[in-house]
Amino acid sequence: MEGHADAPSAKRQKVDKRVNKKDKKAIKQLSPAAQLVKRQIETCASSNDFKGAYDIFVHAKAEDTKLLPSSYNVLLHLCKETAIAKVSKDASAEPTPQAESADSSAPAELDMIACSSDLLQHMKDKGVTRVEATYSELARIASTCGKPTRALELVAEMKAENIEPRLRSYSPAIQGFCNLGQVDAAFELAETVRGAGLVLTENEYRSLLGASAAAGRQPQVAEVLERMRRELPQIGEETASVLKAYFTSPLASTANGNKEYSVSRCTVNEEGTCSVSGAKLLAVDLTSEEREKLAAGIAKLACEREKHDHFEYFKRFLKEQGPYTLLIDGANVGMYGQNFENSGFNFKQVESLMAYLRVAMAEGVGYPMLVLHQ
Repeated sequence: MEGHADAPSAKRQKVDKRVNKKDKKAIKQLSPAAQLVKRQIETCASSNDFKGAYDIFVHAKAEDTKLLPSSYNVLLHLCKETAIAKVSKDASAEPTPQAESADSSAPAELDMIACSSDLLQHMKDKGVTRVEATYSELARIASTCGKPTRALELVAEMKAENIEPRLRSYSPAIQGFCNLGQVDAAFELAETVRGAGLVLTENEYRSLLGASAAAGRQPQVAEVLERMRRELPQIGEETASVLKAYFTSPLASTANGNKEYSVSRCTVNEEGTCSVSGAKLLAVDLTSEEREKLAAGIAKLACEREKHDHFEYFKRFLKEQGPYTLLIDGANVGMYGQNFENSGFNFKQVESLMAYLRVAMAEGVGYPMLVLHQ
């Protein structure tokens, strides 16, 4: 089962019992029965006892006892961790992903879906505010239980409630489709995520790569590898293992003209030279399209923060007087180390740096530009 970077394990994530002033006021307004329910749920959480906590919730619902939003959060977190533990336990017995359908799901997995849906419906019935984190947690539960389609439906519910989805809202469905071997659905959703202006991370690319390789989909593998090359500055051990598995597979050798790849670990020195192949790494640079998008984004931001004519004048100035190969933020330089009493902007620091740069810059390469705020 694919992990989630923003979903720490139960061992590392404990229920935070500290409350702010607003929560303290809300707790004081609770009835004795409601305060007892809150404490009981937190006690169950301390021992990762979802069944106990859910039984308390069911009883409280039957008695129409009020729950704080924090209690729903605890219940959802426990539900997710229980689902993950169940899938991990069954992984050796059921290593092959099952097709997504209600009839093929294990009863325990159905229980987690039913429980999480019950919690969500109760929040809606009682007018409890749902936020992005609420739906993202529900999506993780659905995906963990082999229901990525349900996870995607939860994103649609978010949007219907005018809640802006984040990457972690979509990620469970992407990883869920990958776990089920539904490569086309995973790639289609990944494209939707990019269209929403969100950037995929190593976790999503690892899932897409593994699923594509397992399905023998070389075009999709090539696409993911290219995106990883351009977008990921580095990778972790888990991703390295997935890459090694692919490059030592028949699929990779077939794509390489029936020639096997040699896969080994290496080091790269300060000059960027590989210790195994002797090849020198190329600098990572933006494509022409990426440069245009970046320039357009900077111009848009500048026009929003400054008067349009000021920015246009600045662009004309750069074109006529440039090129400038270094831009110096005078505020940062002038205020550096000035965190003492009666300190202030130090012009001498700025002057010293500019004098050094004028000498250090090679003739004909350009000059440093100093930017000072009004």
